[in-house]
Amino acid sequence: MRLLRLIRILCLALTIFTSVTMPASALSTVANKNFSLRVAVGGVSMLFLNYFWALDNGYFQDAGINVTSIMAKNGPMASQAVASGDADVGIDSVARVFTLRAKDTDVVAFAVLNVGVEQRLVLSTELLKSLPPNPSFDEAVKAMRGKTIATSGPGTTQDLLLRHLLRSRGLNPDQYLHLVSVAVSPALYIENMRNHAIDGLMTGEPIISEVVKSGAGKVVFNALRDLPPADRLPYMVAFASGPVVATKKEALVAFNRAIDRANAALKAAGYEGSKSILKKYWPTFSEEGLRAGFEQMNWPLSASLDKATMQMTADWQVKNGIVDRRVSPVELDKSFVEIQ
Repeated sequence: MRLLRLIRILCLALTIFTSVTMPASALSTVANKNFSLRVAVGGVSMLFLNYFWALDNGYFQDAGINVTSIMAKNGPMASQAVASGDADVGIDSVARVFTLRAKDTDVVAFAVLNVGVEQRLVLSTELLKSLPPNPSFDEAVKAMRGKTIATSGPGTTQDLLLRHLLRSRGLNPDQYLHLVSVAVSPALYIENMRNHAIDGLMTGEPIISEVVKSGAGKVVFNALRDLPPADRLPYMVAFASGPVVATKKEALVAFNRAIDRANAALKAAGYEGSKSILKKYWPTFSEEGLRAGFEQMNWPLSASLDKATMQMTADWQVKNGIVDRRVSPVELDKSFVEIQ
């Protein structure tokens, strides 16, 4: 009897030991997985400078998360990586979130990386010879008939915005222009303009300053100036699928903390203090171009999103043809989450 009782006690002790130690090990594995984020970034754009700053300076590790970057050709490809499950987080324009949700893709924005929908249209110096010294946009549009205008790809904000600007004037973009995609390279843009392979370009800084500085072209449209309140709206956001938000919310909170820290550091550093990272990611750009790009960046005090700002942004996106239908208050509530 004593032997049987001893065996029972040993079995109970083993059961208790296993129930304590095994789940702890399993939870450790789950925790590691839940604090790892695969982040799809739509190219090496200055719009993502705070992300690169946080990455290079170890802010994500300090916040307790392991981040793996997946570099995509452009925003739509980064978004597709999230939709397919190949990435946990995507960084793209806020319009992409509304567009994906309209197609029943469960994605949720949780952080804003920068404020100001910055897109500019440059026409070649050759094309501008037929126009007054400071042409209006409508004068520029008339000169663009039958010309070749480049963007970084179909479905990008620049592509959609340019198409809307033409449609709002009663013009069919595909009949009025030759719209082409050119790899994001200032040297290539400049060469193509000078060789008359393209007559214009719709994109943002620092590429625009490089083109203008070279003498190859001149800005005839600036969304920040010409489409208020574009300068006050969230532009690039971080978003994740609904299941990722549900299972990795703490990691997303940590991601926001790292971005907030990067925003504060970039503001404190200014252009001079940020030169090293700018030259690392954009080594072929001139200092003038890098400075112009840096100085037009507007990083928010907090990465967290709010309903009023998201609704204003959605309304502006619809008005300017970037999102093709109105986002209702109910749809808006499902499109983002406030993470502090």
